[in-house]
Amino acid sequence: MNKRLDVLDYLQLGTINLQFIGKGNIWLEDRFDDATKMLVQYFLSEALIKTSVGQIEVVTYDGFLSGVFAPFSSLSSGENKLMRQLSSETELLHYLLYLKEHIRGIQNLIQGNAPSLYKLRSDNQQVIESYKLIIIYTDIELLDSKIKNILGLLSRVGPAAGVSFLIISSKSNLPFNGRSNYQMIDTYQGQLECDNHQVSIPTISISKIHERNNSLLQETRRTESEVLPFLSLPRMVNESGKAWSAESVDGLTFSIGKYGLEAVSITLGDELNQRHNMLITGAVGQGKSNLLSVIIHSLCQNYSPRELQLFLLDFKEGVSLKAFSNIDKEDFLPHARALGLESDVSFGLSIMTYLYQEYKRRLELFKKHNKKSIKEFREAFPNQVLPRIVCIIDEFQLMFGDKSDEGRVIADYLEKSVRLFRAAGIHFILSSQTIGGNQILIGRMDSIFSQIPIRIAHKNSIAESQMTLGQGNFAAAYLKPREAIVNLDYGEVSQNKKVFVAYADEKVLNPIRFKWWEATKEKLSPPTIFSGSQLITLTGRSDILKLRQAKEKELEGGAVFGRGISVRHSLVMSRLRREIGHHIAILGAANSKNNQALGIVQSVAISLAYLEQEIDPQFIFCHTFEKNSSEEKHINSIVVSLKELGVSLKVITPEEFQTTLNQVLEERKSQSLKNTGNVYIFGLGMDRIRLQQGVDNLGFLPPGTGPLTSFLEEAADLGIHFIGWWIKVKSLEKQAFGIGIRNDLINTKIFLRVGEQSIKQFTGPFYSWQPEANRALYLDEVASEQPIPFIPFSPMNLNECQYVIKKLKGGE
Repeated sequence: MNKRLDVLDYLQLGTINLQFIGKGNIWLEDRFDDATKMLVQYFLSEALIKTSVGQIEVVTYDGFLSGVFAPFSSLSSGENKLMRQLSSETELLHYLLYLKEHIRGIQNLIQGNAPSLYKLRSDNQQVIESYKLIIIYTDIELLDSKIKNILGLLSRVGPAAGVSFLIISSKSNLPFNGRSNYQMIDTYQGQLECDNHQVSIPTISISKIHERNNSLLQETRRTESEVLPFLSLPRMVNESGKAWSAESVDGLTFSIGKYGLEAVSITLGDELNQRHNMLITGAVGQGKSNLLSVIIHSLCQNYSPRELQLFLLDFKEGVSLKAFSNIDKEDFLPHARALGLESDVSFGLSIMTYLYQEYKRRLELFKKHNKKSIKEFREAFPNQVLPRIVCIIDEFQLMFGDKSDEGRVIADYLEKSVRLFRAAGIHFILSSQTIGGNQILIGRMDSIFSQIPIRIAHKNSIAESQMTLGQGNFAAAYLKPREAIVNLDYGEVSQNKKVFVAYADEKVLNPIRFKWWEATKEKLSPPTIFSGSQLITLTGRSDILKLRQAKEKELEGGAVFGRGISVRHSLVMSRLRREIGHHIAILGAANSKNNQALGIVQSVAISLAYLEQEIDPQFIFCHTFEKNSSEEKHINSIVVSLKELGVSLKVITPEEFQTTLNQVLEERKSQSLKNTGNVYIFGLGMDRIRLQQGVDNLGFLPPGTGPLTSFLEEAADLGIHFIGWWIKVKSLEKQAFGIGIRNDLINTKIFLRVGEQSIKQFTGPFYSWQPEANRALYLDEVASEQPIPFIPFSPMNLNECQYVIKKLKGGE
């Protein structure tokens, strides 16, 4: 016999034998004395100690504040509570309403296969659901009529569903027609009476209760929580048992756990029932990450990468998704096309933009062939590869940021996507601890969640349960870890299923993923990986490859700054042509430990030198860094490395800076520009370079000009491009513009740690961007209507610079 099925179904008290948990209810006449309280404590302690750990939930309500349950208070704390105490009539009503639906759910689970939950468990020798004991100590007559009516109903049908009641109140408060639902017992003159039988009242000392409680808690810690192995879930195979034989024409089916004896499977893209998107919620530590892993692996187990593509975004720490990447290893999840390990608003926007473009592309394809949906198209063209796409967003509430322009655009995309993308075979699974409180979603909640019929709720508060499942659906508030309410009908209470979710054990799943990778590694490239806080340098394999491709496309004058926040990991680049304004200003203080301004300078210099097509360019560097400082070493690294590319290069002092600018400018004016290479002048630490303001023929300062104004106006047309780094915007304004901001003189601006108001001087008042770690903002009105956030390259040491040069030149 399975010891996990042990339950106190009978209370044997001498000649009195009471049906108890899972079989009957007990009504104890309240004598308002210590004997009554001691008997209640005895019943409760016996129920806990003689029922297998984890197989009973005790819920108590002490309307008299008698303290009868106080000795058991240690059992009502922690994650796996052995006892729950209700503190008000309102809580009692909510719980009884939940019990009503719980009992309905148990009846649906049994499906008439057994007369009771007890019998179903016994016949199958399996743990199916758990028992509930509800102890109410109050004057029933004083309770609200709604509570009394529900209590009357539940006491009649509860025991067969594993729900038993122990009521302590006056018998006079029990209607005559309700007495058949209870075994009536009484205490009188030291005797326990039931059906004309009398026995001594059993007692238990408080110290014994505490001893038992401690034993229960220790056993709870020792006892491993029952788990449902992932491999026990059904998988889709053909008649010969071949995996990945399923097609996604009619949707994507996956399994998550068990409802009683049955496996629970869900289909995304179910056109008959219009189930295309899913919402998952639950408090911290209740199993959302585990559930998402089960869903991902079940999907990937059933469908090949030809039938399924995954876009996975985590707006938390990203640890749970790292296993699907090729970080620190060779293999990766072949179905994954994009992984956002530490996603942010910008990456969220890039994903939504990409999926929107894919949606439009697919609809154009369908229209071309006179089809309306992916199902119709795939049925007409069975050999056409067009996988369904599932975008899973964990903590999706964080995707919108805080009142940002990008956040509002993302909300617009999400609103469209859950309504429209279904036809293109693009589905969303949204997961979060909470779905309320986000300012950007105010006014959009109904339009978004009305398109999400599949709701899965882990344990959470009553309020959050209703936010997820619907008004009056409290079921998620009374769950245990690894349990979830699955509702496929927009939270309709009668459709709740309490599911025991399978366990996503990495020891089991890792080898499975490796086999999937081995089967596809020659055909599929790794997913795009975005980790918001990870520093990057130009040494990345994909970045070097993209620079080589840029050279093949003859993108001369391409200045690379960093990596775009996008699905395709594009390089962020500005083209420096021989036109007015084709200069670069890097603005803002750098991080003392990671000077990304210098990382940008290094990548700009390497890309400009490498992409020059015919005539070798000339590079001039001027900086104000201290001798032997880390900044100077980074500049020396790029100087040494550029020489290996064969470019003309020199380093000048700050004192020589202004004179050199004038000399280069005058030389160019006297030359034929047709056969001259570009000159790239780098001024680094411009705030500390002293420049002399020029005067006109009459000795006056030209109005609205700075020391660099004339140079910037003339230089670019002559093939002279200036790349400067200023810490303060005021310094740039004073040196380059004189008074005010002139965007026409320097087209390309890169902002690092610059105040929001300073940025608005360039972008206008309606664009909002605040500096953050490992981010920069690229502004070029000629290249893009909107500023572009990106990840700037970090500085490289000499070996890293030389490695990049070697790879660009084709070395191994």
